[in-house]
Amino acid sequence: MKKMMSLLLCAALVISTVVPALAADNRSKELETAILKVKSIVNIPVELTEFKYEVSENEGEKSQLTFWLSWHDKEYNRNINATVNGDYMTSYYTYNNRNDGEAKGLGTVTREMASVIAENFLKANNPTLAAKMELSDQGGSDAYGHEFMYIMEEAGIPVNFVTANITVDNHTGEITSYNWNSADFNKSLPSATGLISEKSAAAYYLSSGGLEIEYRSWYDYEKRELNVFPAYVIAKPYNGIDAKTGKPVQLFNAGIRYSNAARGAMPEAASADMGVSLSEEELRAVNGAANLLSSSQAHSKAAAIFPELSKMKLTHSYLNSRYDDEKAFTWSIDYENEAGDYAYTSVDAASGEVLSWSRYHDNDSAVNRSGKQPISSSRGLDIATELLKKTIPDKFKQAELNENNSNYGYVPLLEEYTSPYSYNFVRKVGGYNFASDNISVSVDAFTGEIISYNCTWHNNARFPAVNNPISASSAFEIFDEYADFNLAYAVIVDENDASDAKPTSTKNIVVPVSPDYGYKEALVYQWMSSVDFNINPITGAKIDYQGREYEPSRVIPYTDIDGHWAKNTINTLFENGYYVEGGLFEPKSNVTQARFFSFLLSPNMRFSNQDDLYEYLINRGILLESEKNPAATLTRYDVAKFAVRLLNYADLALYPEIFVNPYGDEISDDYKGHVAIAKALQIMKGDTAGNFNGDRELSNAESAVVVFNIAQVEVTLAGRRPVPSPIQYRASGGSSSGGGFGSTSMTMTMPATVAPAMPAAEISDEDK
Repeated sequence: MKKMMSLLLCAALVISTVVPALAADNRSKELETAILKVKSIVNIPVELTEFKYEVSENEGEKSQLTFWLSWHDKEYNRNINATVNGDYMTSYYTYNNRNDGEAKGLGTVTREMASVIAENFLKANNPTLAAKMELSDQGGSDAYGHEFMYIMEEAGIPVNFVTANITVDNHTGEITSYNWNSADFNKSLPSATGLISEKSAAAYYLSSGGLEIEYRSWYDYEKRELNVFPAYVIAKPYNGIDAKTGKPVQLFNAGIRYSNAARGAMPEAASADMGVSLSEEELRAVNGAANLLSSSQAHSKAAAIFPELSKMKLTHSYLNSRYDDEKAFTWSIDYENEAGDYAYTSVDAASGEVLSWSRYHDNDSAVNRSGKQPISSSRGLDIATELLKKTIPDKFKQAELNENNSNYGYVPLLEEYTSPYSYNFVRKVGGYNFASDNISVSVDAFTGEIISYNCTWHNNARFPAVNNPISASSAFEIFDEYADFNLAYAVIVDENDASDAKPTSTKNIVVPVSPDYGYKEALVYQWMSSVDFNINPITGAKIDYQGREYEPSRVIPYTDIDGHWAKNTINTLFENGYYVEGGLFEPKSNVTQARFFSFLLSPNMRFSNQDDLYEYLINRGILLESEKNPAATLTRYDVAKFAVRLLNYADLALYPEIFVNPYGDEISDDYKGHVAIAKALQIMKGDTAGNFNGDRELSNAESAVVVFNIAQVEVTLAGRRPVPSPIQYRASGGSSSGGGFGSTSMTMTMPATVAPAMPAAEISDEDK
């Protein structure tokens, strides 16, 4: 008790030195409370002597202060930042410039230990809300720490707009980041009565166009080919179904756990003029393109459609090959005038078709629109349509307005700028959207001028037929297995809320009413997670963004290592970011060359394909071109050689005469240096008889031991083996005590205690 009183007295003395100017203000007391709140949960190191803060006040029914607090040392090498809103922290972040980015070896704090640390942090911060938070199955572990996501639940139903994300350092047990996400809406949730069934909700979702077949594309840069393929996609990932009425609703705060990679994974080029930039003379000579337009001719084509270009000065022009067709070229032209206006256009150098146009006027600010009434959104659409019918009639006939990607219903008001109406048209092929081809037009809402235009169109694309596709309900079941279409509390757009239905006016600028009048909490059926795959509509198989067979990218625990002698080693590596995909480790199978290297490099490097992996290995000097053999099983000689190269001892290992064979069996001169170095660094050891057995093949389990030991050696050689100190969080019932580890297994004696660095792992006699 005396110790606690002393700590509070010291804190009060510190506060008195940093807030003298607020002594007469009520905010002074609230600042003191905010500081003590942070320091009651986490330890602020004594070397963080510098303190700063900012404060804001949220006006409303109950005025509330938000404090941004920051502690750092004099050199700004380490800092701690926290946000306190009312009675609890809403964010926390710590950074140590001396340690971040350094090799730290394998973390000694297991995910199980880190989970308890994270829960204690939540309880200490806000016990009432912590009792309602449930750990999500999202989040993972890597070389830097363990990430956890908590979601509030009410009567067993997730409240998707109230979440907490916490990261725990896997070397120190420290909370390195924390973020509380809570939409500031009514706190009274609707009752969970009178709900439609999940099956009915799914039917409503499908009838609203939630799933669609569309053509997707991927450009193969090696083969210089555009691959087009059909796919079932989740067309409306941020739409849900009202659980009481069955009506489609727009989610304001979706609560989807991962970004929707399936819809955004296509690495399409931003515009048609990306590619290799060559001079006009080079392109004409190399490609024999004598019939290409000159830059002045391209300018004339653009000015015929956008006359104001003829009044501007042409400043730069570039002739580029297209990213998807080296034989097609585009002129890119920049303009400006004395008034400070800028413009840009791109023109097909062969056909003269204007592909894009945009302009910026210095008088576009809202101030210069005083007293003007905006045109209607339908009039803006007419203006855009007239342009497209005039310039690209054939393509426009093949396109359809894409309401999901158009902003034509309202004009948001900002102090200095009012955004335009924007319209997006997507190419239709056989009744299906082709997501890669689209036309976009932006219209000034006050003047009716076209201010930007872009047409992306693959003239030579070939579209495979979509014959007898699987039903949308069948595709829904496949998505549902991974994305979980389920019941949740969510914040939705409330079109019936007329509280903001009156036109607003600022600086004599009249702004039309937005159709999104307000927001409310509701019970909805929605996607709980996103997916990183699409579905082949013919076969029903899952496919990736290239249209190929889908390989899961989610890291999931292994299901085949229970009872195996290497389980603890494999799990420790897994929690430090070393993994193989698919959920099976296959510990008894022989390790292949490709498997060993991809596993060894997995924490820090992801390769899109095997060729990229081997290109890296060869460039790095770990593997010779002549040694490339992905499917070959590795011997102990092979692994010793590759490990020594990885650690940059390859040159030394080339002199076998300077090494003494540390084993009882004969070692080939080609490997004597590698084997001796691997022994000295405790990467590999012999069997119980003292033999190395260099020609024996390694199992996947044994390779895990080698990888484990390499990770430890890398830190030892760098002189940066971490020596963690105990960290404790002041939560109810929390305390600190020592903990210990065996050779590879971890035993948690107290959740907040950090164990010492691990020794080298051993190989069981089972695999010797």
